[in-house]
Amino acid sequence: MKRKSRFFNEIIAAFLTYLVGCFFSYVLIGTSGNIDLLSNAALQNAIVGIVTTVVTLTLVFFRLWYKGEYDCNLVDFGHMKKNLGRGALIGLFSAIPKILMLTAFLLAAKSYSLAVPLAVLFSPFIGWVGAVQVPAHYIYSVIILTYIGVCAAGYYCGFNGIAVTKNLFYKKEK
Repeated sequence: MKRKSRFFNEIIAAFLTYLVGCFFSYVLIGTSGNIDLLSNAALQNAIVGIVTTVVTLTLVFFRLWYKGEYDCNLVDFGHMKKNLGRGALIGLFSAIPKILMLTAFLLAAKSYSLAVPLAVLFSPFIGWVGAVQVPAHYIYSVIILTYIGVCAAGYYCGFNGIAVTKNLFYKKEK
């Protein structure tokens, strides 16, 4: 029973980490609307959207990286069975609010009352979603799949001890 509660806690933690990214996105989007850094507003929105997307997905990636590293220790000492799909499951279950909101939005004939919560849940991606000439629900579906993939990749890298930041910031010794 204790393991299931830890799994549920990780789902909640992954979703809350995503919401922190959403809050960061709202702050950055709100401040960038008041400052005209570039003469092209669409380009500015796209740049802000890319920055908020990268920051949000990085937060989620490293949250799951630490979970994968922790689970690797549990497996090494025989407290848990090896399951590399756990990161994808955490991503899938923490994406349920986004999936439900998108489904309700589509079933309610794109109701405005559901558009605001949908915009909050997908706020890190708003800057560049409008620039793509594809219906938004397709883009939101790809975003959900990308989120699940980032969760799975973060868990896998943490479980296998793949240090992403070490490879990005430190020079190799000769």
